[in-house]
Amino acid sequence: MGMDGGNSKTICVIADGTGRVLGVGRSGNGNHQNGVEEMKANVNRALDEALAAAGVGRADIAAACIGLAGADRPADYEILNPIAAAMGLRRVQVVCDTYIGLRAGADRPHGVVLVCGAGTNAMGRNLRGEEFQLGGFGYRYGDFGGGLILSEEAFRAVIRADEGRAEPTQLTRRVLERLGYASVEAMKHDFLDRDLQVPVHLVMALFQAAREGDAAAIGLLERQGEELAMSAKAVIGKLGMGGETFPVVLVGSILTRAQGEPWTIRPLKEALAKLAPKAWIVKLDVEPVIGAVLAAMDGAGHELSPEQSRSLRSQLAIRNEQEELPCPTSP
Repeated sequence: MGMDGGNSKTICVIADGTGRVLGVGRSGNGNHQNGVEEMKANVNRALDEALAAAGVGRADIAAACIGLAGADRPADYEILNPIAAAMGLRRVQVVCDTYIGLRAGADRPHGVVLVCGAGTNAMGRNLRGEEFQLGGFGYRYGDFGGGLILSEEAFRAVIRADEGRAEPTQLTRRVLERLGYASVEAMKHDFLDRDLQVPVHLVMALFQAAREGDAAAIGLLERQGEELAMSAKAVIGKLGMGGETFPVVLVGSILTRAQGEPWTIRPLKEALAKLAPKAWIVKLDVEPVIGAVLAAMDGAGHELSPEQSRSLRSQLAIRNEQEELPCPTSP
């Protein structure tokens, strides 16, 4: 059993020893930092749904791996390990979702993963098995980007352009269309009066405006790419991976579903050419939960054949490249 628990959704997959998917379960928030009891209920709900679809029970699971957003520090595992232990599975491990992202995009657990979905973080594992993770704690703690921050930046750009503090931008039309306002003034006052939060789906307006050649939108996406490059540089340097051969796996809706190329990818490619010439970029084209399934098989000492691995990946391919980001906090 493999599970991927994120800020907005949790997906659980049960597969047999040949890599055939037997059951899939889905639920909501899988990050305990957004509510421990809610997270606990959701991971169990996703598991039960997958078990029912597969026609098996918890005692039938040979090994399990649960990859969770928010599993970053020892204090997190003090909360998460007891929850996993209480799930009634014989062999279960809890890891950060960055690890399953790396495992999903690599033939072996070695390389760098850059995550850019609702938030952003990075992780690496060198040939000696040493690991280093950074980010995942938000803007205050050094992060920049992901859907939440990029949406805020798009909103700010519209306000600044309307007030004359910045040049006019196509973001104005796109943001107003998405949020359903007739004017920037009406939008601003409604957000102020009702203390609304900028919805994460507003990041899609950023991509729309960038495709129209808007300088403000392109600038924000290029900055996101530069931040990803800085994260890769930090991980590679910390682990001494500059001379190694490894994949840099890109995970998260901003990179895999929202068509962030070329603006976010170009700065990263340029940085890698200098930092780690033998590294290559892998844009994840399967659901990250596959990394949890493979990690569970690793834990059980089970290895799929190349043909079985290809079959598993085809069953868990990302089907819709245009899928929009979830909208947990829309006005």
